[in-house]
Amino acid sequence: MRILIVTEKANPPEALRDGGSRLVRTLCQHLEADVLQFGPGGLVYPHHRSCRFERRLANASFVRTEVERRSVNYDAIVFVHVSMAFGLQSASAIYAVVFPMFLAPSYIASGETVPTGYANAEREALQA
Repeated sequence: MRILIVTEKANPPEALRDGGSRLVRTLCQHLEADVLQFGPGGLVYPHHRSCRFERRLANASFVRTEVERRSVNYDAIVFVHVSMAFGLQSASAIYAVVFPMFLAPSYIASGETVPTGYANAEREALQA
């Protein structure tokens, strides 16, 4: 099986290492997979926002285009964070595995303000 891992967490700087980066490292140790890295050390996002939720929404079409362009070469795609799958609902040929990590309710419970558009995009991605 040809597997692609889509992430921002492949070998991040020490200050950005968290459960997501540990998950990517573990997946790479146990799967023969390629990694599509966005952000530091990978593809550079065209849109920059100080609010991470707005940044994820603004870059959703860029991520979608890059994933869809490569998806024909893989049998399965693993999304380490649900936001990496925004907009892929129409890509029915992609067998996707999503590790949702923090979702909007968790962000809200930790005191963050989550834009309605972000929560809606998250819900749509998880229902696809």
